Amino acid sequence: MNNPFFIIGCGRSGTTLLRAMLNSHPRLAIPLESLFIADYLHSDTEQIRQVIGDEYEIKEWGLQPGRVDLSECDTPASIIRRLHQVFAAKHGKERWGQKTPRLVRHVPLLADALPDAQFIHLVRDPRGVVNSLIHSPVHRSNALYGSQRWVNDVTAGLAAEHDQGALHVYYEDLVCEPEETMRDILDFLGESYDERVLSYQHSSDEYGEYYDTIHSKLDEEPDPSRVTAWKDELSETDKEVIAQMTSATASKAGFSVPNGVSHPCYRAWLRAQRGIGLAQQLTQYLLHRREYLWSFIRRKACLRTTRRFDELNY
Repeated sequence: MNNPFFIIGCGRSGTTLLRAMLNSHPRLAIPLESLFIADYLHSDTEQIRQVIGDEYEIKEWGLQPGRVDLSECDTPASIIRRLHQVFAAKHGKERWGQKTPRLVRHVPLLADALPDAQFIHLVRDPRGVVNSLIHSPVHRSNALYGSQRWVNDVTAGLAAEHDQGALHVYYEDLVCEPEETMRDILDFLGESYDERVLSYQHSSDEYGEYYDTIHSKLDEEPDPSRVTAWKDELSETDKEVIAQMTSATASKAGFSVPNGVSHPCYRAWLRAQRGIGLAQQLTQYLLHRREYLWSFIRRKACLRTTRRFDELNY
């Protein structure tokens, strides 16, 4: 099989870990995150040709987008395929995948454009996800907005399981039972198991300063103790807010999260606090990823997709 596949899910659910493991397989090539995909699929080929030469995310793949031959590409989907095929060929691989968690919000669009695509939905306990978002030096989220993000993204992922046959994978299994879980994933993809998928730490040197900040533990062996680290690291109030907001969706996703307490005054404080977090996120972009920010703004303006400016918000 050489059909494309997508790793989707809420951010901080282990999608980068899974990407690193699958990218270590001798047949599979998965570039760095690529938010431009959804924008391109909402556009037309002529618009894309106007902006693709300056697409910073493609440059992060190690490609020079202006030199990729797109002469035979007559649809946005064919451009997406061609870019990934060139990336895979550069790394001596035969099959391409894609790991951009926020594409979980665009699965119907992806499935329509790439009808042969497969989807892997990675799911993590909401308390673990929100704890990671809170303590991330880049994401700068809190219990309220982290919970909202988890519910929205997991709901979209569950819909992908129902509508597109996406494979449901637990982050907790990937960390605690990596070999068995990877065998199941590769079987779903129609690929043979290869022990190199467990040696991903030796192939993670492609990340630059910005991504190293986000994925600082990628060079380490999976630590099963991190699965329940939220129990000690979250405040009791945060646990209650997260539980109150996520329990219904968590049950559908296979987690037992008891009903929590709303804490309206604390939630009001979290709404006010979010402005500070967004300012800190923007500072991270300006300090460490300025070229990406300008490329992002230019793409949105040229493709007239300003309705998706919220994609900047991790």
